[in-house]
Amino acid sequence: MSVFGKYCVPATYIVILVCTQWADAQSIGSPSDKDVRSVLASQWRKQSTEVVSGQGALRIYRYFDPAANKVRREDISDILERPDPTAKADFTSRIEALLPKTGWNKKLLWGYPVAISFEGSKVRNESTKQYAGLGLGLRTEIVVFDGENESQLDPLNNQVTILPGRSPLEKFAARDLKLVPDAYDLDAYEVHEAAGPAGAVDLVRGPLTITAEPSTGFVRRLVVKDEFGKRPVQETIQYNPIQYADGITLPKRMVRAKYVKGFVEVLTIIEIKKMELNDSVPESSFTLAAPAKATVVDMRKDAKLPIVFANSKPAPDVIKATNIRNERVESQRAIASRPDVLVVSVFIVGAGFLLLGFWVLRGRRPKGAV
Repeated sequence: MSVFGKYCVPATYIVILVCTQWADAQSIGSPSDKDVRSVLASQWRKQSTEVVSGQGALRIYRYFDPAANKVRREDISDILERPDPTAKADFTSRIEALLPKTGWNKKLLWGYPVAISFEGSKVRNESTKQYAGLGLGLRTEIVVFDGENESQLDPLNNQVTILPGRSPLEKFAARDLKLVPDAYDLDAYEVHEAAGPAGAVDLVRGPLTITAEPSTGFVRRLVVKDEFGKRPVQETIQYNPIQYADGITLPKRMVRAKYVKGFVEVLTIIEIKKMELNDSVPESSFTLAAPAKATVVDMRKDAKLPIVFANSKPAPDVIKATNIRNERVESQRAIASRPDVLVVSVFIVGAGFLLLGFWVLRGRRPKGAV
């Protein structure tokens, strides 16, 4: 064997051994895609059930352009893509500055507070909105779902509507405070290193990309792109995670957006002002008080032919008061629709009094009378 062959073969083995050991060390230090998916799935399963009840206050900012032809996604990309735009000047004020050129009247529904309560499936929202553009000032809309029926107070026409089940009307509850993706079938997602916060990854499946931090499970961004994989169609971004009791983490701010051909159609910003989680919520929170002279529209029995009546006096619980009123009306109708029963009842009562009279008179006859 030549000198080259004598030393080259052992050297080759040494290089292979060193490379193998280096690769093993890298795989130990960097978790595999399977490990990342497993960790995130575990985090999301836990987070999807950790918030059971709560009370707090939100601030909602909303921009809506039905024509979707005024503000491009690129117009606000430098604002949306900031890692932590917590200062007012860095976010809502900058977006608000774009509105005059769109023709949007920010005094209508641009920013308004929402007081929320929720427990299990029950939820209550009180939204105080500014209708100065309509000359109506501040009005508070209330919607309550008690787990069975939903009642809504529209302050613009002083109307209370009662519906069976939970309506599609927007209601903020636990699932609206934080984006938690479905942990099912994560093996179908590709894992890539994400730009931005260290340690974040992108989970990619077709047009869907989820940017998350495996160490906490916090989702930074979820975006759905068009069929060409270029423009976002829907997007949710979460900023500035804040830790509450029991290790629960919620974003300080969340942005939801819907785009049409690159233009903003709907932009919703949710800011959490304060929140108390997993404490008992008073049962009275899930009843709706109806003001005096309100029009009550009860659609539970027949949505096409609802029961409509004027509420003569305030009702602390409009559903309970409406049930009592409906039972009374039904009872009166049942009696009125059965006159034969009433006649027979009167005849029987009359006959009874007549017989009683005869018996009394007979008992008072003098002794010996024929």
